[in-house]
Amino acid sequence: MTFDSRDRWPNFFVHSIPGDEVSMVKSFSFELWADCPEELAGLQNETVCLVEGFVIGTCEKTKSTQVLVLRKHDELQGNVYKRLGTSEFEASEDSNGYRQFLKRTEDVQTNSLNAEEKTRDSFWRTVQRYVWDDPDKPAYEKKFLLKLDIFLLTYTCLGYFCKNLDQANLSNAYVSGMKEALHMGGNELTYMSNVFTAGYVVSQLPAVILVTKVRPSYIISTLEILWSVFTFCSSAVKTVPQLYAMRFLVGLCEGAFFPTIIYLISSWYTKSERGKRVTLFYSTTTISSMFSGYLQAGAYDGLNGKLGHAGWQWLFIICGVISLPVGVLGYFFNPDFPENTRAFYLTREEAAFARKRLVDDGYTPLGTSAWNKLKIFKIVASWQFWVLSFAYFFIQSSHPMQQPFYALYLKATGHSVYQVNVWPTGQSAVGLIWYTDAVWRTSEAPEFKPGFISAASFGVVLVFTALLMRFDTTSYEANSDTSPYQTFKSSPQVEPPELLIYVNTSSEITDGYVLIGVDGKPSSGRRSPMMYNMSPGDNLGTIVWAGADYNETFDVEIQTYKNEPVISFWQGTMLDGFGRGSYYILGQNYSELAHVQPVGFENAGDIHEFHITDDNTALITIYWIKNADLTDFNGSSDGYIYECSFQEINIETGELIFMWNASDHMSLNQTYNEIGSAGTEETPFDWFHINSIQKDAGGNYLVSSRCTWTVFKINGDSGDIMWRLNGKSSDFVVDTEADFHWQHHARWVDTSTRTELSLFANMGEDDDTYSRGVLMSIDEDAMTADLITLFHNTDDTWSKYEGNLQCLNCSDSDTNWFLGFGNQPYFSELTSDGTVVLDVQFAVNNIINSYRAFKYPLSGWVGKPLTNPNISWDTSDEMVYLSWNGATEIAKWQLYTADSINSTDWTMITSAAKVGFETVIDVSSNKKKLSTYLRGKALDSNGDELGYTDATDGQAFYTLIFCN
Repeated sequence: MTFDSRDRWPNFFVHSIPGDEVSMVKSFSFELWADCPEELAGLQNETVCLVEGFVIGTCEKTKSTQVLVLRKHDELQGNVYKRLGTSEFEASEDSNGYRQFLKRTEDVQTNSLNAEEKTRDSFWRTVQRYVWDDPDKPAYEKKFLLKLDIFLLTYTCLGYFCKNLDQANLSNAYVSGMKEALHMGGNELTYMSNVFTAGYVVSQLPAVILVTKVRPSYIISTLEILWSVFTFCSSAVKTVPQLYAMRFLVGLCEGAFFPTIIYLISSWYTKSERGKRVTLFYSTTTISSMFSGYLQAGAYDGLNGKLGHAGWQWLFIICGVISLPVGVLGYFFNPDFPENTRAFYLTREEAAFARKRLVDDGYTPLGTSAWNKLKIFKIVASWQFWVLSFAYFFIQSSHPMQQPFYALYLKATGHSVYQVNVWPTGQSAVGLIWYTDAVWRTSEAPEFKPGFISAASFGVVLVFTALLMRFDTTSYEANSDTSPYQTFKSSPQVEPPELLIYVNTSSEITDGYVLIGVDGKPSSGRRSPMMYNMSPGDNLGTIVWAGADYNETFDVEIQTYKNEPVISFWQGTMLDGFGRGSYYILGQNYSELAHVQPVGFENAGDIHEFHITDDNTALITIYWIKNADLTDFNGSSDGYIYECSFQEINIETGELIFMWNASDHMSLNQTYNEIGSAGTEETPFDWFHINSIQKDAGGNYLVSSRCTWTVFKINGDSGDIMWRLNGKSSDFVVDTEADFHWQHHARWVDTSTRTELSLFANMGEDDDTYSRGVLMSIDEDAMTADLITLFHNTDDTWSKYEGNLQCLNCSDSDTNWFLGFGNQPYFSELTSDGTVVLDVQFAVNNIINSYRAFKYPLSGWVGKPLTNPNISWDTSDEMVYLSWNGATEIAKWQLYTADSINSTDWTMITSAAKVGFETVIDVSSNKKKLSTYLRGKALDSNGDELGYTDATDGQAFYTLIFCN
């Protein structure tokens, strides 16, 4: 048979056949054309065969049709020179089972194709190449690949989808109730991820080695079924340690999946085919993240509370149910390796074809490339090993499932559970489009250089990851004039600082409310007394009350007045280190019970102390200007000082009971403060700086002086100094470890026994140390002061001024302690041995601070505000927002609707458990029940009514005269 270039015979494989196999094919004459390789010159008019894949055969030609009769041959030898374009052939079988490829006559006459048809054909082939594989692949190769795609690729994608769905579920569950249900906080989300990674790493290498000895379909499928069981069990955990255990087991079972599947894909697909398939496999990471967001939103809306399970628990249940059948399918769909495959969907010929084409593509068959030191060194020494490993690290670090920063941000800023879960799916969608298009382009368009795409992607991810690693602080430090705060649609007047909460040991945190007096730059706009629920659980960090009617408050705390709990604080104008104002006492309904003024110094009460005694009297501080001789300080003999005084006043009558002036009882040279340019009437010398007073059971006073580094015991009758602790004239031998400078808030732990004393030691800049709480034992007979415990936060914060140390339950020797850091916006809770269980930052440094921070038991305060609860109805997205500033008894909200504002027939349409300060209810599913007006009702845990909101039509509010 004769060929020449005019026949336009398609490209084909040419193999020379060993002599003992010549009988398998028919002889035919062969005429070389111009570009035939020189190696074939000697084959002219000799026996040759045309080969395509795993078959060999002969070629015959009639006037109208070229016929290639193919016969199976397992072991091919020779060199591949050109590819046979079998897409131009139609396949059939003859009576002997030989496969025939009939080349259509019309296709031979390619010169008859007009330019338009060529262009159209070229365009669609380009589209096909971009979307998937080369359209010119042989038909049987296409069929073979289709089988692999349907079974192997589908199985791997489903399996990896489930794995990543679990990780996405974890992030979404954390922001949808799991954090509160398990009392999580601080670094526990990170620890949970670390525990999972530990299990993942432990199992990875052993599993990869094992699958070269045992069929992957056995190992991976078994591990996947166990993984499903552990994921399912994650829904039942009750504590953080239990969750850690489940995450470790999940990681242990998951570790083998990814590397083994990548190994399998590389063992079945050629280099040109892997890119898109690996991308599709990896894209399930992003798809699962998106799916999880919608799944959680749906689970929270439709399944929350069903069968006794919260919405976040249903995520793990659903994931376990989905993944279990995928694990079972693995026993059948996983083909193992080409060398040992028993896949039901592949014929022996296709298995042989798989092995052949992979060998031709440079694949080393399983078991033929042993591990040795030289090979390991070669891998480790390659630049790809390091560069790609770090690139993958940064990519994973920035993935929404690993760093759910956007979801955490949405949760922190008061968005609904639906929004927290659905909005971040946009991240995943953008990522999916970006890297899928990048891989597709680099596979089919040389002008889009893979190196450029990789470098650009890596650069973006690197920067993005660095930003994420700083997210918890950069959001605080983003603006030098303000600080992060929360807003609420139903209570716009409530704008509390946003908290950064770090829980080290949630089980050790006590139940209680934390009170701070927010003070800061006027531009911050939020300078009122605040109360947060800082109990472990659902409400950790939730604002309870913001006293928006009061501005620039100090020393906010809960005390007892006339045997009832009250909120007390100072309000006024802050000057340079002290204040001019007065003192307020609020009842549990947040109305004013008393207003205290210093005697003889109206509106000149100081910020530093407002302490209510057991006798219903108030201890307050006063700073006033006094003439003094300052020659000992190189000043004027006619100089000026701030006289530091304290008064005890009868709160009810305003009667002065006792007053003490510091300069009447000691010389000014006791101070450690430098006079500098002070000492004038415009700038008096602050030599003493009184900052705390406490009255003991014996009627004497404990007074702290910052500038003398001394705590004084003052006689309650004469005002004489009974003793001095620390400072230049200390009467005590003070343990060096208990040494303190520039201190605040000195308190007896028990005013009756007076054996233990606590204070907040600010320390100085030149001390090269940190601020700390100091608890010391005091022996008034031996005159010794010995350290018991030092208390400081995790970051060893230094606070230049202000601060306090509070004993939370002084009757218990094993009590927790509470630290406020004054001019630094932090507070901490610690155990009796000084172990930090809770660290909180509530503002940007130098923007907002709180003079002191106190914590009190939940049972010690029952907020019953006189105001009505608040409601906001956003008709655009059918969301209703409900809150009640200061109310502490709300357990549930109910929504009612009516056609008329004066209707006596309000119909309840839905209810929801109280969540945080502002409860958000989606009423879109109740549209048919909605009328013109809505109002809410607050109920306590017994189902008793607490109060009604005004009615709203989404635009205005209407006060109802009555409620049915």
